[in-house]
Amino acid sequence: MLSKDGNKFKLNADMSTIIDTPISENEGRGDGFHWKEYTYEDIFVKALIGDDDTTGIILISTTSSNYKTPREISVGDSLQKLQEKYPSDLVKANSDEIYYIYEPQDVGFNRIYFYIENDVITKIALENGIDG
Repeated sequence: MLSKDGNKFKLNADMSTIIDTPISENEGRGDGFHWKEYTYEDIFVKALIGDDDTTGIILISTTSSNYKTPREISVGDSLQKLQEKYPSDLVKANSDEIYYIYEPQDVGFNRIYFYIENDVITKIALENGIDG
């Protein structure tokens, strides 16, 4: 995701690519994984920590309109605009919560979740769906 000020939050990138300083950091372990969660003013990031202390981003989520997906979709955009920008590989989730999943077949386990209320995007989450 690209912010209006040019800061890029990209799945699988190392946290060292992030310019901003987080408001808070939390660390966790489980099921053989070690991760850190970073909270910024308007975005949340989770990164796996490798044996060599690298931090690969596996989750990015925001409820702010300050960020855009690679196809120029932001929180606050309409469901119609989302469907126009992502005409294929967009699937409505079968859940109590209304959201759509963009899961292109050519990028491994990466996917984008678009949460919808009243036909407007309220949250966007990018995830590397590895088991972790």
